[in-house]
Amino acid sequence: MSTQHKNQKWNTLVRRGIISLQPLLDQRIYPAPCHLCRQDTRDKAGLCSQCRQQWQSKLEQAHCAGCGMVVDQAGLCHRCHQKGRLFDQVITACAWDEQTRHIVHRLKYHHDFSVLRLIVESMITRLESGSPPAFEQLIAMPQHPQRRIERGFDQARLIAQQLGKRLALPVSASIIKRVTHTPSLTGLNRQQRQAILTNAFALTISAKQQIARHVALVDDVLTTGASARAAARQLYQAGAERVSVLVFARVQD
Repeated sequence: MSTQHKNQKWNTLVRRGIISLQPLLDQRIYPAPCHLCRQDTRDKAGLCSQCRQQWQSKLEQAHCAGCGMVVDQAGLCHRCHQKGRLFDQVITACAWDEQTRHIVHRLKYHHDFSVLRLIVESMITRLESGSPPAFEQLIAMPQHPQRRIERGFDQARLIAQQLGKRLALPVSASIIKRVTHTPSLTGLNRQQRQAILTNAFALTISAKQQIARHVALVDDVLTTGASARAAARQLYQAGAERVSVLVFARVQD
């Protein structure tokens, strides 16, 4: 085994260890600064008392059940009423803003796995605030193997795995795969994303034998919904009767 491969394997083990040990480190070994203001000692999810109050207000915002946009009251937004839902169901913990952007970027680009608990607990809080979820299976938004190598981990799969443990639901990583290594979609509109994502996903050989009737597609951020819709089409083809989208944050457009 080459030195590079040994280092990659070691880094993977270290990351997994950090993920499993982080709650213990947070609570027992040292008081860490708040994820948001970096000033006061944080709670188990990583926030100080003042930021916790502000964060709670995010979790109490109403979101459209068809697209995830912020609305005045629970239900469908005007666009989904007029043009139809983007998805069967969207459950989003928070709207995308500077604070949620900071949390997601800490995870994706700085490998700060300590924010994972805040992400997952926020999604659990949103789920618990509504009707009990009816989905039977969690499916992480597929990441192309090349992107996983570049980043070093798959954030959607990490989130799905933690949610699966909390919700006592199976998490599948072998139903759908990403077959096209697309460039970064940041800054592109819905039409541009849809063009790039054509044929980006494919079903695995055993997909139809594994998929449940109602599944939840899990990701960190829902931007235009183009990736989620492309993936959902494949899940319907595999036999899913209903596909919910479960995300931490929804970009407002």
